[in-house]
Amino acid sequence: MAKAKGIDYRSESTTNMEIAKILYDIGELLELRGDSKFKSNAYKKASNSIEFLTEDVEAVYNQGHLRNIPGVGIATERMIIEYIQKGCVEYYESLGSEILPESKELLRISCISPKINRLLYKNLKISNIEDLLSAAKQHQIQALIGYEGEAEIIRIIDEMCKEKSLDHSRLENSLGRELTQLCFLERNRVEGLHFELISKLQKFLNKCGYNATREYPISFKTVRRRDLKEYIRRGYIDLYAEPMTDSDLSDIFQKKMHNNYPAKIAIEFDSGIRLKYKSIEKLIQSEVETCFGIVKGNNQYADNELIMLNKERFQEVWGRLNLFNSNFYLVIIENGICYDLTC
Repeated sequence: MAKAKGIDYRSESTTNMEIAKILYDIGELLELRGDSKFKSNAYKKASNSIEFLTEDVEAVYNQGHLRNIPGVGIATERMIIEYIQKGCVEYYESLGSEILPESKELLRISCISPKINRLLYKNLKISNIEDLLSAAKQHQIQALIGYEGEAEIIRIIDEMCKEKSLDHSRLENSLGRELTQLCFLERNRVEGLHFELISKLQKFLNKCGYNATREYPISFKTVRRRDLKEYIRRGYIDLYAEPMTDSDLSDIFQKKMHNNYPAKIAIEFDSGIRLKYKSIEKLIQSEVETCFGIVKGNNQYADNELIMLNKERFQEVWGRLNLFNSNFYLVIIENGICYDLTC
């Protein structure tokens, strides 16, 4: 009896899980297309290595050691980097559209492999998530994927529906609105986004009466992913701002305070769709009134989906450190969102 593949992920990293699924799916899609077994197995081997990787693949990428992972070659390394930086892999998207044009949407379900996807469409004409949920609740797919697979599909889709129903109110804080607008204007910059964005944010905050400092040094508690050992490390916050003491500029700041401008601000920017663990750790331990975690985002994703990815990671770090009592706002540049992660 065929069962839903759904890789039994061992890594605690969500990024590792997502990349492992993409690489495994590419291997199966190539099989369905009739490509060589050697080629499809190469992707599955890389997927297996990422699945059982004991540290966050983003950390391996930052160290420049992706090619040291067994099975990761030139093509798979490029795809891993693309996913970390952009939140998607274009080859995977195009291959899905080519091989499964009617039911590509089902690839979003983590426990549905391309082969099971094709069977569901061929036997039951299931082409979208809504139809899949309905069929699972009526036990129409149990013969194909088994009882446990059917229950897992219902659980996953129910979770997705909860995420979509999130009411992500946009920030009422005027500073948050202005920062989000400034970031959104930079969204089409391909090269040098990090440098240019932080520079413009620094100039903007200086005009508001802040003394904004780039690369502000900080000591913060972090956790080594491979053995969950806590230790203290040194790092830098992208942008740290506090009120200027100059009398003229102090008057400007006092006026801004009436618009809910916070006394101290810390800002971190990451180029992918999700804040890195260390960025959240630094912000939470920066001892400022308001933090802004900025990500580039990707408008191919639903707003609520991006928010949930970041909220889950924030809550994980927040719960572990148990010392945060400031405001923490997520800014997603591509989607023009500013969301309060503490709500």
